Amino acid sequence: MLSKLLQLTGVSVALSFSAFAADPQTPPAPQKVVVVVLENHDYQQIVGDAANAPFLNSVISQGLLFNNAHALDHPSQPNYLNLFSGSDQGVNVRNATATNALDLNLLSVVLKAALASPNTPASQKGVLQGQLAQVQLALAAGTDPRALTGDAFPSSANFRLPTGAPMSIPFTTPNLGSVLLQAGRTFTEYVEGLNDAGAADPYGYAVVAKINNPADPYSVGYAHRHDPASDWISDTPTGNQLPRTAVQDFANFGSDNTDFAYLPNVSLVIPNTINDMHDGTSPFPTPISTRAGDAWCKKTLSNYLAWAKTHNSLLIITTDESESDKTNHVMTVIAGDPRIVQTGVSDQYVTHFDLLRSIESMFATSYTGVSQAALGIAFTNGTIAAPIATLPPQTVTQTISGTSGDSLYRFIVPKPWNGQLILYAHGYAEPTIPIAIPNTAPELQIFQAVTSQGFALAITSYSQNGWAVKEGAQDLKDLQDLFTARVGKPTRTYVVGVSMGGLITVDVAENSPTRYDGALSICGVVGGAQAQMQRLGDGRVLFDYFFPGVLPGDLLHTPYLDYSVGGPVWNAVVNAIMSGYAAPGNPTLQFASVMGLTGSTPNELIFSGFSLLGNAYTELLQRTGGHSFYDNTKTVYTGSADDARLNARVQRFQAVPDAVEYLAKYYTPTGKLSIPLVTLHTTEDPTAAFSQEASYAAVVAKAGASAFLVQQSADRYGHCNVNPAEIVNAFQGLIGWVNFGVKPAGGNVTIP
Repeated sequence: MLSKLLQLTGVSVALSFSAFAADPQTPPAPQKVVVVVLENHDYQQIVGDAANAPFLNSVISQGLLFNNAHALDHPSQPNYLNLFSGSDQGVNVRNATATNALDLNLLSVVLKAALASPNTPASQKGVLQGQLAQVQLALAAGTDPRALTGDAFPSSANFRLPTGAPMSIPFTTPNLGSVLLQAGRTFTEYVEGLNDAGAADPYGYAVVAKINNPADPYSVGYAHRHDPASDWISDTPTGNQLPRTAVQDFANFGSDNTDFAYLPNVSLVIPNTINDMHDGTSPFPTPISTRAGDAWCKKTLSNYLAWAKTHNSLLIITTDESESDKTNHVMTVIAGDPRIVQTGVSDQYVTHFDLLRSIESMFATSYTGVSQAALGIAFTNGTIAAPIATLPPQTVTQTISGTSGDSLYRFIVPKPWNGQLILYAHGYAEPTIPIAIPNTAPELQIFQAVTSQGFALAITSYSQNGWAVKEGAQDLKDLQDLFTARVGKPTRTYVVGVSMGGLITVDVAENSPTRYDGALSICGVVGGAQAQMQRLGDGRVLFDYFFPGVLPGDLLHTPYLDYSVGGPVWNAVVNAIMSGYAAPGNPTLQFASVMGLTGSTPNELIFSGFSLLGNAYTELLQRTGGHSFYDNTKTVYTGSADDARLNARVQRFQAVPDAVEYLAKYYTPTGKLSIPLVTLHTTEDPTAAFSQEASYAAVVAKAGASAFLVQQSADRYGHCNVNPAEIVNAFQGLIGWVNFGVKPAGGNVTIP
């Protein structure tokens, strides 16, 4: 099944399993790095739009453009936090109904509580009164109370919210500023309009964004939601907290200067909401907002860029999020000294986490949050450059192969080994072929990628082919024990399974959680064996009804057939389905309607129909002693031209209890998770129906274990038809979740 998983280039594969390995190439060592964050523009709304963004496109022509860069979330605030700290710190829309987001009504309560608190300094009370008045005015003007949800939580330079309030700041977690300072480097965030934010103290810190227009809380100059470093500011900083001087008004950046040696090692530049392209005319973005931001960038960054080109320094410009692109595709460009950044275009998939890691790598700091699990941008001999077609893998110093009982195994251990192990669970293999170690071209590429990133890999053939869920689960456990005995005990162990192997992954995650740290199921049969075989059984009896005589026997009495592409059975089935389009009553469309086949083209419907047929049912009958586990005695089929006739004449079969019990045991998920599990599934999967994901989510919820499940989907047709970038996100998300407690986002993660 993995042969259908993805078609990967060497670069894409190398990205697929990045985590914890040291940077594979030497990073540059710049003198200065300036990072500028713009707002809410899709990639194509800047790149190529020389009419409205001439300066930015000029920078692109002078630097390295990342044409596959993506933000991580919506709305703005979590993206800034991700870029600055490798985590959204719990500030996201997914938590909007929990304690991490505020509406205006709740914000009013929090401000009143802060005013009443004896711990609030007198210097802040004027600020709080002003902010409370703005909130009350906005509510009186009829502003939607949820207008600020998830995108403007309150912050303060010098007080904590009362115990039990939705937020507790300053944060204490590692961040870009703190790791730079701890490494003996320097950092400053320059925020435009900071001194105009309405604060009473000399530093200009507001509790929330200043609301200039009560009817539009987003119509602001300075906006706290775009100002991440201030969430770590303290008058008496300890640990990872930052001193007040770490956040300054943009006037201190000195954009009119020609010598920028005075800047810190890393500067984070935050324009106001006009100059960052956020505001202008509604709806956003418009050419007006694009032109305004581009003009500001030209005015304020031209001198620095000219200086950087001859002073071993860099300018990085990115956007916090897309405006309407569903993949969150954003513009990211790095320009500066040609000795440390090459011009051109990189198709490397990068996120804000990768940018963060790269900056940390360049200044030899520790890594923060999920940046520890990110690959970072590609470095080549001390320069930032587009990755070459194939990255040389690490030398594999030890490959151990052998037999264990009736199964074959292989261990691949790189040097250096990062101490972590991936157990690979392959998909369904035809029972008529010899057992073998998985060795399709995509699998071999993935195996090489895993070891090149420092992971050890353990692979098993399983002791049997066919529906070997029972055997596969035991073989994985034996494989892990054998690896420990032969190589050593890993620090972390992950299970990655595909298709039937995805169900095995769920099985071991639910039933052997102490053995594994996390699991990734790709296009898995997560609804369980019974649901899958019920669907296959329906497919066969309905195929026989609409296309009688094409296949020999019936559901319970069919010999092993050769279903290989181009063979006699393949041709007979495909010809029947194709001919059905022109036959009276169009039996092909009736079959598709009753079965709910996925696909929007004739070829897709043909493949979907064919995918329901095969030897899996016949092989599994042997495991149940010929007893049927399929039951359609009470099924009412609908969607044909004559449902009454269909239900009267379709073949009916009754299940035998012991066969049903076998499928329940091998395996119907219980939902009892206690380790992180990520699933990734295409929405139009013809083989393992996407609806199984909803069924599994319900089972997990019933077991009270939803906190351990993240389900991601790719909006396209095909079984295991996920692309490399989607696997990058899924695996890195799992790594970040296991090691840093940062739960990845679920839902649609489609990337073209």
